[in-house]
Amino acid sequence: MVRVVCPACAKVHGRILAWLASASDHSLSNYDPMQHLTLYSTSHCSLCEQALDLLFSTPGLAGVQLQVVDVADDDALLERYGEKIPVLRLGDRELHAPFGAQELAHFLRG
Repeated sequence: MVRVVCPACAKVHGRILAWLASASDHSLSNYDPMQHLTLYSTSHCSLCEQALDLLFSTPGLAGVQLQVVDVADDDALLERYGEKIPVLRLGDRELHAPFGAQELAHFLRG
């Protein structure tokens, strides 16, 4: 199961808890699930919802901790990411919108 760390977004992203717990596709087997993904997002953002849907439907991410950060709650984040959201961060690397399944898989493999 993907663990989501976003108390303020719990209502919006409640469907996360229903995401499948295991993956049959091991195409992302190089991905280290101990690393944490951060999705910079905001409410009422259709691209952000699409990014979440893509993450939840990506095999191989079972057990990953995903932190969803609302950029509207922080002026510095809003300035940095405002027009670029959604932005997925893994370590020091970032994937900016728009991105699809192929870009996401490539990004996660490093």
